[in-house]
Amino acid sequence: MQVSAMSKNCHKLEIWTSILIVCLVSSVKSSKPNQDPENGCKLHSYDKITCTGNFNFSIFSEAEFKIKVLDRYKLEIFNTSLKTVDESTFRGNGNILNYYTILVQNATQLNSIHPNSFASSKHILSEFRAIDTALPRNFGDDEFVLFTNLQQVYVGDETRCPEDDTILLPCTCRFGDLGRTVLSGLYGTTSSLSDGVGKTTAIRCDSDLITGTELSEIFSKISKSNHTPKYFDSITIRNSNITSLPSHLFQNVTFGRVKLYEVQNLKQLHPSVFHGQEGIQALEIEKANFTGASESTTLDIFKALKSLKNVRKMRLSNCGIPFIPANTDNSTSCTKLRILSISFDRREHKSGVSHVGSYAFSWAPNLMQLGLTKNYISSFKSFSFGFHVPSENGLAVDISGNPFNDSDGLEPNAFSGSKRQISIKFEIDSFAASDPANDPVLNYLPENVFRPFLEENVNNTYSVDYYNVDIYCDCRSAWMFEMTSGLLKSRVKAGLRITRVQGNLVDGEYSSIQCKSQSSFECFPNCVIYPDYQLLHCGRFQDGFKIEEFIHGQESYNISKLLISAKNVTTLGYDSIGNVSFNEISLTDCPQLEFIHPTTFVSSDASLKSFTATNTNLQNFPNFANFHYLSFVRLATGFSVNSSNFDYSTSEKGHKVGQDLTISLGTGKIHPDSFTKLNPKQNVTLIITDQTEEYSTIGEIVRCTPSNLELESAIFKPFLNMNPGNRITSKCYIECSCKVKWMSDEWDVIKEQVQIWLSEYVGPMFYCVRPGANITANPDTFFGFNSKEFVQEKYFKENC
Repeated sequence: MQVSAMSKNCHKLEIWTSILIVCLVSSVKSSKPNQDPENGCKLHSYDKITCTGNFNFSIFSEAEFKIKVLDRYKLEIFNTSLKTVDESTFRGNGNILNYYTILVQNATQLNSIHPNSFASSKHILSEFRAIDTALPRNFGDDEFVLFTNLQQVYVGDETRCPEDDTILLPCTCRFGDLGRTVLSGLYGTTSSLSDGVGKTTAIRCDSDLITGTELSEIFSKISKSNHTPKYFDSITIRNSNITSLPSHLFQNVTFGRVKLYEVQNLKQLHPSVFHGQEGIQALEIEKANFTGASESTTLDIFKALKSLKNVRKMRLSNCGIPFIPANTDNSTSCTKLRILSISFDRREHKSGVSHVGSYAFSWAPNLMQLGLTKNYISSFKSFSFGFHVPSENGLAVDISGNPFNDSDGLEPNAFSGSKRQISIKFEIDSFAASDPANDPVLNYLPENVFRPFLEENVNNTYSVDYYNVDIYCDCRSAWMFEMTSGLLKSRVKAGLRITRVQGNLVDGEYSSIQCKSQSSFECFPNCVIYPDYQLLHCGRFQDGFKIEEFIHGQESYNISKLLISAKNVTTLGYDSIGNVSFNEISLTDCPQLEFIHPTTFVSSDASLKSFTATNTNLQNFPNFANFHYLSFVRLATGFSVNSSNFDYSTSEKGHKVGQDLTISLGTGKIHPDSFTKLNPKQNVTLIITDQTEEYSTIGEIVRCTPSNLELESAIFKPFLNMNPGNRITSKCYIECSCKVKWMSDEWDVIKEQVQIWLSEYVGPMFYCVRPGANITANPDTFFGFNSKEFVQEKYFKENC
């Protein structure tokens, strides 16, 4: 009985053990890491979508597939028996999803993808790979023709490193989840997708011990081996001793991306160096030494580049290519090339591209971005950016940092003939501005270059963006201001932009055309209207000319600013302006202007807010107290003022109560009674140097021009005593003289009302420098001034 009971208990134990094992197995299976479903899609991390099996594409539009819509995603499709992909496949939550990298792998029946499947990603997608599919090997030639950012399209078998890695020595091969490198556009550096999609094969030849011929022999070994496929995603070659690359360098081995860097002794490319390399879609050469290349050697370099029929992005950085040749054979071999950069850092190498030939880039008819920055380009030949076939793609060209000039650097039609919309950018960056010998000379914009460029396509633009360059407004530039060509004038305003110019003549706003102060305005009309800025500029203003008659019929422009910069005008009579009012009036660079009638600007009594006179010979001004809302007066050079110009005691209208007034004074004569009739209830700030710029560094401050106004106590002490709200400021240092000793003596009394130069940096204090001192930004001294060598108190004691 006991045995039987024991047997029964053992049998029960076996049953429970079996159940436990089953449960454990089930538990183990259910507790496996969260993997992709056999049939379905899943969002990994935050931007990778993985689909496997015969998933239902409609899942992309179902609410339970909760995708946070980002700008772009990575897409993986694995192990599917689907045969086609239609154009509505990849949409989620009612939105079209954009992808910047796509991998389809082990889809052996997939033979068709609709051309519009990824159309929304045409400016984003950087790579498309289809591995072990039934897609034709030339898939993408038509489907991706409008894609602008593609770097690699690969359709074929999965790549791997050779089993016998010794045939690569001293090169190495890696295979796995490697970061995939993507070349940037014209701006920015090469970036790496650290979380790549799919496996990658990368060969690296990092040795100074092999020659170009020996490199070729390594690839010959791979070519003759049984290794398949003879395609690798990328190759990187770093070799400081290699001098040339021979014909058929890679033999029958192909690469998606080729990078050569730190090849500073590489001086020559055989024109057939890339023979048979239809797989190369991205080429980067950095720090080669083509500087001394002859004409024939340079032509060979470009023959090699033009042989890459499937290249999409090409970047040559600091290679010293001496010139870019004309495309004399009218070839259009690189139809897929979208981005080409041939840049150089001439600060370091003092060389680079010297000139650009005619139709120099027509071999890449679908080019969209072209960078030629920081070279030594001194001339552009006719039709430098011309093409023989039209394109719907626009072309952005950056020629910043090149020292070409207007007289012989730009041949007629230099920028014309593109047969597409083209925007050209030119900018002087900081290093060029500090190297005057290499600055461009653009004193005018030649009509035979820019008129045809602007007229051949209404969307063409030429953008000039640099610190302080303007043009002579004379007969050579008059075409830009023609009143008879409204279309051209509007194109000039939209297409020729000069920004960040300080103290400019024509307009204080950005995006305007600037005229040098020495401009004659010969061949110009008397006045030109700039509707965008409500500006009337009169550069050919003659004595007797009447602005009211000129504006008649054009009141719809709502002109609020008047700028007169006429060389020959001597007088502004009582009827020169007429019944026209302005908010801003500027008399700039009128060296013969001597007289303004007291009632010339009477129509602006209730509107004028700003009045400026620079480089005139005026000895009389209106009574500024008559302008009810005036808040700023600038008298820069050649002026003379007295109490009649700021006489609020006789003003009929009086100044608006509470309206502060700023008066900026440069070089001129101030009569002792000039400020005695100011309104004592009005706060007035006197700026005693004609420095309009705002400085951001000490180095800029010490380069300012000191005031030559004599700060006599008889003039400025009563001004401060009149109103505790009155101020004297200077944006530059002042030189010591006996005329300013009173400021030093009474500093404790006036310091709250006076801000001289460095007050905002070191706090209120009186500070003047030795007469004629050369101020520099020396960190070992007090802003360049050694107080041990010069003590202002001692100067006053010995000289005053």
